[in-house]
Parts: sequence; C-alpha cells; structure tokens
Amino acid sequence: MKRVSCQSVEMSKRMNEYKHDLKRLANYSPSQARRLIQQSNDEFICAIRDVVWTTLAGKVPLSSEQREQVRSVQHTLRRFASRERSVEERRRVLVTRKGVRAIQTVFDFAQWYF
Repeated sequence: MKRVSCQSVEMSKRMNEYKHDLKRLANYSPSQARRLIQQSNDEFICAIRDVVWTTLAGKVPLSSEQREQVRSVQHTLRRFASRERSVEERRRVLVTRKGVRAIQTVFDFAQWYF
C-alpha cells in the first residue's frame, strides 16, 4: 500500500471549518456524541458526511484491519452518506446506536487527516 501524507488528503471547506468539533466527536462517549449530533446545525451534519464520504471513497489510507472495521459498519455509513437523504434523515441515521458506532469507528482513524 502506498503511503500518503496527511497533506494529500483533500479536506472540504466544511471539514476544515468544523475540524475541532469533528475531533471532539471522535473522542466523545456515545451518549455525548448523540447529544452533539442532535443539537448541531445542518452544516456540521454535512461536514460529518464529507468525512464519511472521503473515507468510503478510499481517499484516507487505511490498513487492512481498519478496512475490516469500516466494512463492519459500511451499510450504516452508506445509508448516512447517500445523496438521496435530506439532512434530517441523515441526523436520524446518526443518532441511532448503529449510527454513533459507525461514525466513531470511522473517526477513530480518520481524525488524523483533518
């Protein structure tokens, strides 16, 4: 696998704007993460979607073990990142137990790239 430096992963403007909140979300307990998601604005939900989409698209370099972890929650991540869903539908997917687990799985290793 080719090594990629942190600077080569493209961050969206939203990801850059909310980078501190995204890092905080990665370290929150599930109940704290759920509360943050419920109280956040639409742009923050879109920033989370950008992180998920960047990871699913393969732009964040992952080890084989990390890829396995993503595969275990991939169905939930794809449901969340689907273009057909509104922000409110995405928020509903995220506040479920599976949604919080999926987001924190991705953020555990994606947080080093934003």
